[in-house]
Amino acid sequence: MIEYLYSTAVTSADYQDAALHCLLGYLFERASDLTLLRKANLSVGTGDIFFVRFIRVKTSEKQGLSLCPDDDFVACPLLAIALALNTQSSQTAALLNQLPEHQAQSQTSLTPTTPLIDLIDHPEDVPDL
Repeated sequence: MIEYLYSTAVTSADYQDAALHCLLGYLFERASDLTLLRKANLSVGTGDIFFVRFIRVKTSEKQGLSLCPDDDFVACPLLAIALALNTQSSQTAALLNQLPEHQAQSQTSLTPTTPLIDLIDHPEDVPDL
């Protein structure tokens, strides 16, 4: 089914559906694992080893998974993650951008004495101007 979705894809949303289907299949056929996957949980370690950190809903424990690159799209979750990220309609922190996110209201105020590094390190704390 993944190969069919990928071969018949026309729009970026079609490619994203194929990539997310591939990831769902790779992550133990559990949609609950992938819903908590965020861009901040993806990293590349020494030796070009790709790490994915996700939280399972039932155990609430952080778990790691090492992935090795492969040339086949269906067998390589690295390509699927890259495709899913590239085909997002808008940049979001969540990999699954169709899920709503809770927006916390910032209580900080922007003053001329606010250090620029604080604004760069924590952009979510900057109120809308």
